[in-house]
Amino acid sequence: MSLSFTHRLASPCDVPASTREALKAQQASGPDATPRCERCGWRTTLDHVPLFHYCFCPRCGQGFAATQGEGRYRFEGVLSDGPDTRLFLATDTRLDRAVSVLYYKPSEPGAPQLAVPPDLRAKHEALTLAKLVHPGIARIHLIEEAQCRPALVVESLLGTLAQPIAFGMTAHIQAALTLLWRLADALRFAAESGHCHHRLLPDHIGLTPDHQPKLLGFGHQRPANFMPGLRPVEAAFLAPEIRVLHPDADERADIFSLGILAYAILAGRYPVVPRRRGSVSPITKFRPDVPPAFAALLRSMISHQAADRPAGYAELLQQLQAISPAPLVNAAA
Repeated sequence: MSLSFTHRLASPCDVPASTREALKAQQASGPDATPRCERCGWRTTLDHVPLFHYCFCPRCGQGFAATQGEGRYRFEGVLSDGPDTRLFLATDTRLDRAVSVLYYKPSEPGAPQLAVPPDLRAKHEALTLAKLVHPGIARIHLIEEAQCRPALVVESLLGTLAQPIAFGMTAHIQAALTLLWRLADALRFAAESGHCHHRLLPDHIGLTPDHQPKLLGFGHQRPANFMPGLRPVEAAFLAPEIRVLHPDADERADIFSLGILAYAILAGRYPVVPRRRGSVSPITKFRPDVPPAFAALLRSMISHQAADRPAGYAELLQQLQAISPAPLVNAAA
């Protein structure tokens, strides 16, 4: 007995108590085939994905004598563990191809609840990714469900931008410019198609095996959807008008986040963005090799006042063009 995914999306509500009891009775009546590790005690729960075949333990790495689980996807590893999503690397055993599985995690007990349930955000992101065909936006293959939790199957990714930033890795200047080019062009394309982002966090920027950025995280379209429980590190990437739920937030809010991301991958550290007064240390303090024009552009992008930033993605791309020619974009990527 289970609830269909489409029905739950059409009518978001709690599972009735009678249905919960029936599900528990059904699980207790048969043998427990839940994948588990005898050495470290790991066991799949709602916070993991039962869609997988497990050949080894995700916690201790011990190889299993026989593959555990009955899912379509063979588990290969965890790429990113964000606040509300988890990105897995897997192999689609039916089509024999590498994919990434974006899983929407259940809320922690006692944690602030989001304005929109994860299943609705998952459907919204799935529909958005399906409509936005662009080299800088992740391609979606299909949407899955495991134990009433949604998961999106997208193209194979190497990880997200959160890992290099967390480890203090720095990028070459041309690599940072290329990242800005591709993300700004992807955001421009999404805006022209009627879709905003306003949650440009490192966990929502995937990296392909050839280190090209891919936008994710379109399930959050309004500030009210994600402000409760926002971690300080996440808030550092959001524009001031987003953090205070300003209704007139526009493209300049995402330009602020792009500037913070570029600053972080160049300096290998998060910039300290003042809330009211003061200014951010110039990028040349940590990277003296950054050209003056690029440093001035970053300074304007992360300005506290939205009026001091580029007016939109088109203006940002023009300023990037003046600094460096546009990178080649593979239309089939």
